[in-house]
Amino acid sequence: MKTLFLSIVSTFAMLCASVAGEVDNRFDGKWQGVESLSGYFVLHQLDGSQNPAHIPALIAISDSGQTMGVIRGLTVGRYEVTSKSHGNTLVFKLDHMFANGVRVFYGRTDGRLTLSPDGNTLTEVSNAILPGTHGPINCVLKGIFHRAGK
Repeated sequence: MKTLFLSIVSTFAMLCASVAGEVDNRFDGKWQGVESLSGYFVLHQLDGSQNPAHIPALIAISDSGQTMGVIRGLTVGRYEVTSKSHGNTLVFKLDHMFANGVRVFYGRTDGRLTLSPDGNTLTEVSNAILPGTHGPINCVLKGIFHRAGK
C-alpha cells in the first residue's frame, strides 16, 4: 500500500513538473482589442491623437506562446515571456526599458494575458509607467482581445 501511494505521488509530481512553464498553444496568433488605462491623468497624452483612456491595440504571439509582441498600442515591441507562464496564463515583461541610452522610460513594463476556455478571447492586466503632471507615475492597463488571425 505504501509503495502504491509513493508511486502515485511520484507520478503526480513528475506530471506537474512537465506542465510547468508550458502554455496553451492556442495563444498563437494575432489578437486585436482595446486597452483601457487607469490611475493617471495626462494632458496631450499620445500627442493628442487618441483618447488617453482607450487605446486600440494588436498583440502577436507565436512559437507556442514563447514569443510575444505588441504591434500596435502602448509600447510597441517584443516582450520576454517568463517562466511563470503556464496553461492559460502568459506572463511577460519588457526586456530592455532603457535601450540606446534612454534615461526616462514611459510605457508598458510587464503583465499577464489569460486565455479564455474557448480559446477566442485574451484578457490583459499590465503595469505601465506614464508621464504625470508631477513626474512619472504607475498605472494599470487592462484589455480584452479577440483573435484577429493566425
